[in-house]
Amino acid sequence: MWDEARDFYVSRVNEFRSLVKHHRSHPSIVVWGFCNEQECYPELNANPDGPNATVIAFKGEVERLDRSRPVTMNDNGLKDGNDLDIAGWSHSGGDALAQLHTLKPTMPQLLSECCSCPSTRGYLPGVSCMQGQNAPGLLPFVAGSIGVWTLNDCKRHDRPC
Repeated sequence: MWDEARDFYVSRVNEFRSLVKHHRSHPSIVVWGFCNEQECYPELNANPDGPNATVIAFKGEVERLDRSRPVTMNDNGLKDGNDLDIAGWSHSGGDALAQLHTLKPTMPQLLSECCSCPSTRGYLPGVSCMQGQNAPGLLPFVAGSIGVWTLNDCKRHDRPC
């Protein structure tokens, strides 16, 4: 299980610490994640302590409390894997993954979220994400895909759940 804290701000590091302390004894947790797509960007782009300050703060809590599991993000908003153990990609094409592989050939990469959006999520009419977003999982340096979206965002689209 990928255990993720979506509120990715230095001011929320105490909440992330609580999450790690509360969940670290669960054997199903294999990776700690922080932020998911849009949550990755506000502080990365405007952090006075530098773009990696939040990653460093959150990763520091994992290193202090649970050295047995790696850290990642869903979207690798840093695009160069700074301070991450695994690069998680959200709805990305193969070029971005290949570029990171050139920069950091030993860094594990995986597709942390992708794919079945036109049929179930409904907000990309006429676009087929399946081929373009699943194909990077076939690259020899990518572990594969763990987060295929097959959910129905009923609340987002004012549909009954």
